[in-house]
Amino acid sequence: MSRGGSGIPVEEYDALYKQFNPVNFNALEWVKIAKAAGMKYIVFTSKHHDGFCMWIQSITTIIL
Repeated sequence: MSRGGSGIPVEEYDALYKQFNPVNFNALEWVKIAKAAGMKYIVFTSKHHDGFCMWIQSITTIIL
């Protein structure tokens, strides 16, 4: 069985969040690049459709 018709087995897909580690994420660098490209605003998605959250939520145990 695969997740969302993607062909990725559920067991493999459900293990991906364990590999995600945004230690090198630099929000200021992204903003500088966006401004240099002429962008006026940025949309930050704070909750992924699979339950990944950017902060603690009472409805999921998956915190990034």
